[in-house]
Amino acid sequence: MYRRSPLLVSAAVLTLLAACSSESNPVATPPPVVARINVTAPSSALPVGGTAAVTATVTLDNGSLVVDRAVDWVSSNLNIATVTSTGKLTATVQGVGPGTVIISAKLDGKFGSVSLMATPPPLPPLLPEQAFIWSETEGFVLIPALPGTTSNVASAINVSGTVVGFAFVASQAEVRPFLWTRTRGPIGLGVLPGFSSCYASGVNDAEEVVGTCYSRTAPPRAFRWSAAAGMTELLVPSPAVGSVASGINNEGEIAGASYHSTTPNSVLPRPGRWNRAGAFEALQLPAGTTQGWASAINDAGHAVGWASKDDYYSPVSAVLWKRGGQINIFGLCEQVYCEIFPSSISQNGRVAGNRNGEPFTWTESTGFTNLTRPQGASFSTATGINDLGQVTVNDFFRGEVRASVVSPAGIRRSIGHLPGRTSTQVTAINNSGQAVGFGR
Repeated sequence: MYRRSPLLVSAAVLTLLAACSSESNPVATPPPVVARINVTAPSSALPVGGTAAVTATVTLDNGSLVVDRAVDWVSSNLNIATVTSTGKLTATVQGVGPGTVIISAKLDGKFGSVSLMATPPPLPPLLPEQAFIWSETEGFVLIPALPGTTSNVASAINVSGTVVGFAFVASQAEVRPFLWTRTRGPIGLGVLPGFSSCYASGVNDAEEVVGTCYSRTAPPRAFRWSAAAGMTELLVPSPAVGSVASGINNEGEIAGASYHSTTPNSVLPRPGRWNRAGAFEALQLPAGTTQGWASAINDAGHAVGWASKDDYYSPVSAVLWKRGGQINIFGLCEQVYCEIFPSSISQNGRVAGNRNGEPFTWTESTGFTNLTRPQGASFSTATGINDLGQVTVNDFFRGEVRASVVSPAGIRRSIGHLPGRTSTQVTAINNSGQAVGFGR
């Protein structure tokens, strides 16, 4: 009798089971995978403050397109642009700041991207300068331009609100100094003989005005003006070849500089002070410096200004010259690219100015107080200070200058812009809190 081997029976059963299993559970075909992602935008230009639409095209390895799955969006730099999904395969890019940004879409480990260049909008056209006087109670009061001029700038104000500045004669590319009061309006101060343009930079409570005249063929000359004497030149002793005047106190003393030739085609300013009689006193330069400028003077005869070597890379230090010859280098710059420019001094000896792009105040007892440059501003400077400690400050942003009055407690009060203007600068402030400047 023939017996089947148990091994053969088992093998047959296994073969049958395998066949049945194969027929009921066929081998699954792997799903298609993402092969590539393309990201497109209508343009590579992205305006700062504007938006752009981006679209992702997702292709599978079998050639078909994905339409029902969402990609993840990523911006390479959120300071330049942000990206927000608006659909499974679309997004909106928001321009934040200038620069190049990469916008990417991601799905299943695959990336696609597009490069966008974020650019600021074009700057608005500059309007002619318009001088003003401003106060908390009145706001802006416009100062009319001199007859025959097209625009004007206010540069200084005295205790009674008399304003001085300069106006532009556009047709002749010349500048005329003026004095303005509410009752008399703008008054032209004339020019020195042989000069085509003059700028008024300071006025005292007696309405004595100082400034500088310029010519295309000669070094500048400082002037003093009064209603009684008219415009007269402030003389400097030889070997000086020119001069500038920055400010005048109520004693009739004037801060400025004399110009000295160093080469046939180069002159350097050296700080000085005129007395009421018109005699010029050279102020001592700090050791190691070769040029300087006295920018303001108070009734005590204390002048402030700057000093440096005669090159573009040397530091610029702040200097206080006291009556009697005492000198205080209160802002000593010893490193390269350090610059301190005092611009104003009050009757009680407080100084305002700019230190490395930051506005400051300074006193002999307290030293420097930083008034802080606002975020987004590339440069800030303090231009004037009164006896109450109020300070005028200008903050420079791209395409805009914003003016403020800072209280003694350090609180900023923005004065806004003139109607239709995008930039405002303040230049001085008196003890009544009246600030002057110009808008454009």
